[in-house]
Amino acid sequence: MRLLGLFFFLIALIALILYRHPQLVFKHYRAIQEDSARFEIEGELTKMKVIRVVDGDTVWLCCFNGEQKSSRLIGIDTPETVKPGEKPERWGKEASNFTKKQLNVGRNVWVELDLETHDRYGRPLVYIYIPRRNGAWYKGTKHYTQVNRHLVQVGLAEVKTFPPNVRYSRIFRDAQQDARESEIGIWKRLRWWQKLMPLE
Repeated sequence: MRLLGLFFFLIALIALILYRHPQLVFKHYRAIQEDSARFEIEGELTKMKVIRVVDGDTVWLCCFNGEQKSSRLIGIDTPETVKPGEKPERWGKEASNFTKKQLNVGRNVWVELDLETHDRYGRPLVYIYIPRRNGAWYKGTKHYTQVNRHLVQVGLAEVKTFPPNVRYSRIFRDAQQDARESEIGIWKRLRWWQKLMPLE
C-alpha cells in the first residue's frame, strides 16, 4: 500500500514539474544554419527599418512612401499568437521570438516585393533580407539571409503560396520538406501527454 502511495506521489510530482516547466518537454527549434545552396534575389531591394515585430510573420517597416506600415512576409504562415478571439497556437511564441531575434527594432533590412504588392487588408507583402557575409541569398556581390525561408527552414512556418506571388515557392517547399523530414518545430510529432501540456 505504501509503495502504491509512493508511486502516485511520484506521478503527481512529475506532472507538476512538467506543468510548471513545459520547456522540459518541448525541444525548441534547433539553431539551423543556412545551407551551402545559393539563391539569386530576382527582384529589386529597398532599404527599410524595422519598427516593430507583431508576430512570426508580421512586421512594421518604415518606410513605404514615407509611411510606416504593417507588412506581411510572403509565402509563409506562422502559428498565431495575437489573433483576436483565438488562443495562441503551439509554436506561435517560438516563431514570434525567432523573428524578433532576427529583426531587432531599429535594424536596417532589405525588402523585396513580388508581383502582387499588397494583401486584401492593404498590407505590403514582403520578402525580408538581412545582410550576412555567409548568407544563402545573393544580389550582385552582396549576400543575405532571407527571413521568410529561414522561418520555414527551422520549422517555425508553413509554406502558404498565393499566386501570383510564387517567385520562390519551390525553394520554400524544399526547405519545408527538409524540416518535416527532420521533425523539427511545428513538424515534431508529439506524444499524447505532450499535447496536454499548457502553452506558455
